Amino acid sequence: MGMSDARLFPDEKLLGLGIGMVWDTRDNKGSTKLGFYGSVNYENINGLNAASTGNSGLLWGDFRYFHYIYTSKYVFAARISGGISHGDPGYLFRYTLGGAEKLRGYYTNRFRGDHFYAIQTEFRFPVYKRFSGVCFIDEGDAGDSIPDKILWSFGGGVRVSVNDNVVLRLDYGKGRDQDGLFFTFGEAF
Repeated sequence: MGMSDARLFPDEKLLGLGIGMVWDTRDNKGSTKLGFYGSVNYENINGLNAASTGNSGLLWGDFRYFHYIYTSKYVFAARISGGISHGDPGYLFRYTLGGAEKLRGYYTNRFRGDHFYAIQTEFRFPVYKRFSGVCFIDEGDAGDSIPDKILWSFGGGVRVSVNDNVVLRLDYGKGRDQDGLFFTFGEAF
């Protein structure tokens, strides 16, 4: 096989097409302090080579709630998300947990499966001028059967507000058997 024939995922010959609904009342999408966000999505996955792969699908939801605690400087944030699939959606379409967004404290995409759930809570507070802090607890599971174990992580982080819509984020999370340090843009949710 020549270099032009090599592919990262040689068995992936799938194409997805989906539909979704979103309800969004957040005050600021980049650094939310008040409001609700909810989305429900379905994606149908078809094999480009129908002889080797059948149809499959993914159904998932994501719900987020943000509320002031006393003033707009102190914010409670919560997120519940989950998904289920049918058929064999393939490796690239499987749900993942771990990394900077869900189940912080574990390596990126450490947990992968046909089903998942995640519950996250954060307390966001000011530190000094453009610097703020966060304490968080994440819980979730991903697997090929209905999730039946509880994976958790907890930690804290620092935020630097570049402007009203851009936030730099540094989080440290600790899980049962590993920990992680994540630097990225925006809030986790």
